[in-house]
Amino acid sequence: MTTAVTSDVPGFSWGLVSAMAQSGVKYFATAPNSGDRIGYTLQAWGDKPFYWASQSAKERVLTWMAGASYSTFHEGSLSQLGDEKIMNLMRKLEESSYPYDMVQLPYTLGDNGGPDPTLADFVQH
Repeated sequence: MTTAVTSDVPGFSWGLVSAMAQSGVKYFATAPNSGDRIGYTLQAWGDKPFYWASQSAKERVLTWMAGASYSTFHEGSLSQLGDEKIMNLMRKLEESSYPYDMVQLPYTLGDNGGPDPTLADFVQH
């Protein structure tokens, strides 16, 4: 396993970098909640990939925190809100001179919600 992913977690201990790197994890994607217990994390690190170094600086993991929270779609599904939400995100990224040709967009239907049965049809559309 070379990639770790988590969402709705407000923070991590610094020891996580060493644990991941020593286990072979090279990439870490995270999507925290939208504001509860995270301070200015999304503003500082959202959609700005960075190498997170361990305390010893001997290990590092490429980390990408989604600028859009894991809860972006909690008020409705992709089939209901997808076009509007995605276009708003694209405009925001364009206004900020976003330098990459891809973006991480977390998608959940709510805390502990099941999968969206319309996801595949929306993506294919």
